[in-house]
Amino acid sequence: MKIDKLLYTCILLLSSAIFISCDDDKEVNDFTVDKETMEILIGDRSVITANGIPSNDVESSAFEWSSADESIATVTEWGVVQGVEEGETDIIVKFGSVSKTIHVVVKDPIVLPDEVGSWRFDDPSNILKATLGKDLQIGANSGTPSLSDFPSVSGPTGQEGNKAIQVEKGFFLKMEHGIKPKEGKDVVTEYTILIDFKVPALDGWRSFIQTNPENNDDAEVFMKTEGQIGVGSTGYTSSPVVKAGQWQRLILSYKLGGDGWIKYYLDGVEILAKTDDERFAMVSTLVLFGDNDGEDAVMDVSEVMIWDKALDDNQMKKANRVVGKDRY
Repeated sequence: MKIDKLLYTCILLLSSAIFISCDDDKEVNDFTVDKETMEILIGDRSVITANGIPSNDVESSAFEWSSADESIATVTEWGVVQGVEEGETDIIVKFGSVSKTIHVVVKDPIVLPDEVGSWRFDDPSNILKATLGKDLQIGANSGTPSLSDFPSVSGPTGQEGNKAIQVEKGFFLKMEHGIKPKEGKDVVTEYTILIDFKVPALDGWRSFIQTNPENNDDAEVFMKTEGQIGVGSTGYTSSPVVKAGQWQRLILSYKLGGDGWIKYYLDGVEILAKTDDERFAMVSTLVLFGDNDGEDAVMDVSEVMIWDKALDDNQMKKANRVVGKDRY
């Protein structure tokens, strides 16, 4: 009788152990997450909740969390996801031998309007070709210019296919931008220009834009020999900002009249801000890199873009990071 009781007790304990072991196996071998995809804004946070099966009392920190690309989104040990940069990535959750993937889309709350013109200078056989808008035209202070006066050179990345145009002293480009004046105006009073450029040396004045299509007076935005940017009516940057031999991105934003502005950003940093000045109003043609009296030394240009709106500070910072060809 005692042997039977002992045997019964052993069987009972063994059965309990098997049951517990199987139940434990279920807890470590599977789990659920409360979402398969996630959409968040840059800087925002959102939580992914994971629950064990069949028990849901497993803490989030017991799971292993990782991001496939932390430059897009990060995740903490508790499943808190934060958007870092616009793009898409995956958050991977692991528990035991099981893993789940949550696709994350990070969006930027700052919206850039569509540009109305873009020129990338990547095709040496058609170097003036527009990516968007009308092809550029060429001009010269004297004589008749030819395409051979505007050689194709290497662009910012140095990779094959990423090219630039070289604009020599005394030559310039002409853009028919297609922007219509606002109602009641006969000139364009709101626009933004982006220019990716490089100067070989700080050895002379240079011009960025000229609103007079005849190019028979001073340009509107200059670079001094030492590297300051501006013009007499707006003043120049307090110190040199252009660096010889280095690709840089200049963004000029104009909203003329009333509560408007004139703002210049270089490589994502504001370098000049002034109030209204009607000299920057455009007609239908804008001259690029030209000046009437020789203040237009050689410059390499890899990209030009134009908007029919004045980008604000946040939009200019975003344009510095993300628009156009691969940033350098």
